[in-house]
Amino acid sequence: MRVLLLVGLACLCGACGPLSPVGRDAGAGGGGGASTGGGSATGGSSATGGGSASTGGGSSATGGGSATGGGSSTGGGSATLPEFSFVRMTLQPDPGSQADFSVTGLAKRANGELWAVFANGQIYVAPAGSNVLSLLPGQPANPGVSATPIDVAATSTGVYVLTQGGALACSSGCATFADFVPAGTLSGTENGQGLCSNGTRVAFITQDNSFTGLWTLSGSTFTRQFADLGVARGYSCFMAANGDVFVPGDDAAIAVAFGAMGGATTQAITFGSNPAASWRSVTIGSAGGFVVGGGSGLRVAVQSGSQWVDQQPDTTGSLMSAVATAGSDVYAGQFTNSSASTAPALFKWNGSRFVPLATQPSPAFDVTIALGVSAHEVYFGGPQRGFGGYVVMHGTR
Repeated sequence: MRVLLLVGLACLCGACGPLSPVGRDAGAGGGGGASTGGGSATGGSSATGGGSASTGGGSSATGGGSATGGGSSTGGGSATLPEFSFVRMTLQPDPGSQADFSVTGLAKRANGELWAVFANGQIYVAPAGSNVLSLLPGQPANPGVSATPIDVAATSTGVYVLTQGGALACSSGCATFADFVPAGTLSGTENGQGLCSNGTRVAFITQDNSFTGLWTLSGSTFTRQFADLGVARGYSCFMAANGDVFVPGDDAAIAVAFGAMGGATTQAITFGSNPAASWRSVTIGSAGGFVVGGGSGLRVAVQSGSQWVDQQPDTTGSLMSAVATAGSDVYAGQFTNSSASTAPALFKWNGSRFVPLATQPSPAFDVTIALGVSAHEVYFGGPQRGFGGYVVMHGTR
């Protein structure tokens, strides 16, 4: 999964271009705030063939698209489980002062390791049962923009790292950066954007100007399946248990690439009288499908069959940046872009809307990514408000 970054709130009102992470171009940063123009991108090799999109169930993956590793556990939910308790994970070594403290990738391996990628391109790993993230040895000091890691995903057999210029794969060990080998190279103006996995399969999306492409793993390498999925500036991806890939972007639609039957289509987001929105993160689980974003408030649309229904904007904020499923519960996080904000970071779906958690994690932070592992475990990441610093919150119950 994937990120959102620091920009002026005016962007969410359509006053500036797409949001993009500091130090990266729009190809890796994703589309921005409320988009009022455009429509689906045209051209390319977008297919519209058969199948129907998955509407629920299966393993829980990130709101941003990173793999869950072991898949979603079953049972539990808001009626029988207590609320999550959160602990801030420690980074060793501390990366020090940075221009941007966004967390851009989170993935949980089947062996219990948590992998994290930060806006400075560094990869950290925490062993099973630990809340200490340690720097992965052997990473190059200055890899260059195109080779800087921006996301991570995991399956039962390997770990995958995405850069602007392509993908790297590790099938065993994965104890040092040297264990990763090239697994797909991008060229021209096509840039890596985000990874997603359901624990057994893995894919990544790209941006090429406004077009959104999709690459899937075949054997040991990734190959391009679509040069144009039909949504402009796809921001992140989510892979359902059957391999269907859902991609939100700047359009009034979500792209769906069918994992089982091939082909791709788009599912409309109906706004009613609500203003336009730009979508950032999607999740599908036993509680249903949810996509979140920003534009005239915190935005959420709920899946209804083969379309999505936009809910009334929550004007207490401007951008709901990430969403994840944890058992039968759905959680989301907001991005305020304000170091002094006292607004809640985390929300929970109550059946009709997202409401702030009664007890918010400390320190206060903005959310750029979410990872739902199971009914009993979630992660949220982003920059600490006020004092800076990377925040990875580990929730258990």
